[in-house]
Formats: sequence, C-alpha cells, structure tokens
Amino acid sequence: PNEGRFGGAVAVEEGTTNYCTGWANGSFEDGIEGAAFQGYGVGYSPNAQSVSVTYGKGYRGLGVDVTLTTKATAQTADGQAYVEFGVVAPTSAGVTWTFQFKYKILSGADKLYNETCLQCYDANGAYLDDIGGVGNRYDLPDGWKLWIITGTTLANTATVRGQVRLGCVVNSTIRYLVDEIQLEQKPFATSFVDGARAAG
Repeated sequence: PNEGRFGGAVAVEEGTTNYCTGWANGSFEDGIEGAAFQGYGVGYSPNAQSVSVTYGKGYRGLGVDVTLTTKATAQTADGQAYVEFGVVAPTSAGVTWTFQFKYKILSGADKLYNETCLQCYDANGAYLDDIGGVGNRYDLPDGWKLWIITGTTLANTATVRGQVRLGCVVNSTIRYLVDEIQLEQKPFATSFVDGARAAG
C-alpha cells in the first residue's frame, strides 16, 4: 500500500491470486460461459431491448465489447437496465478483499447503473450486505477508467462476490468495453494478473 500507481491505489508487482476464473481469466480470452455472465435482457430484464457481446476488444486488445439497448418504456421503478459480470470466491468473516476492473464508454449516455459492488453471502447462499461502498474510479489514458472497491467481509460470510454492473436509462443505447477484472484477497489493488503471481 501507498506505493505504485494512482497515488498508492495500485501496488505493482505484489504477489497475488486473481479469483476471476469463471471466463478462464479476467480478460475474457475464452469468452464468457454459463452463470459467470448474466446479461439482463438476455431473458429476464424488463427494461433491456437487446444485448450484444463481442470478445477481443479491451484494455490490452482483449476484454469484452458490450452494446446495451433499453426499451422506450420503463417497466421497473429505477427505469434502467444493465449487463452484469460476477466473480465469486470462498472466504470467511473478517477477510479484506479488493475488486477492480477497467471500463471505457465508447458511445451513448454514460449514466451507469451504479450497483457495481462487493457482496457478502452466507453458507446457504443468502445475501448479507455490500462492503466497501461504491469504491473509487481513476482516469486512465485513452478514455479508460479503473474502478476499485475494497471491503472486509462480515460475520457469517462464506463467499464474497465482486459484481460489475453497467447499464443505461430507458430508451437509449450504450456501448462500452470491460477488461482486466480482478478479485483478490488484499487490502489494496495490485496490477492485473491472469491466475497467480509470485511476490517480487
């Protein structure tokens, strides 16, 4: 901590393990499979008209390219739709985790559905609460942003879930890129890694 990039927000070359393994890794090289990708509108969002996903366009030439078009009439109180990516890891109470990812708005209104968060669940899969608040966003070159959330798990926590949830208001279209998703058991963010990295 207090070393590395972004005013100490990212400590570089720390040893770490990235628990984002649901898509082979956080850069989506092998696409998105099964429950790791939940596209609201690909079956069950009342506000999404269509969702398209293209791989291979991201922060380092990988990542995922998402276009979300919402319906003209809101069918829920918040009047928004979103696409969600979830990363889950086993844990216990009192453990500090950090969740990060990079994103870039290519077109459309950048009113994001701000439920990107870290969540705690008990052994029965029941949701306990969010931790770490909304986190912090940092500007990167070429219009990219880095979003980091750090929080400590609550009593009775058995799993922690990092959730990317981006979207737009009704009657509009947004296109954005997401890349380098990382969930790690650290009190600060480290530089992105697929899998694990030894210290040093």
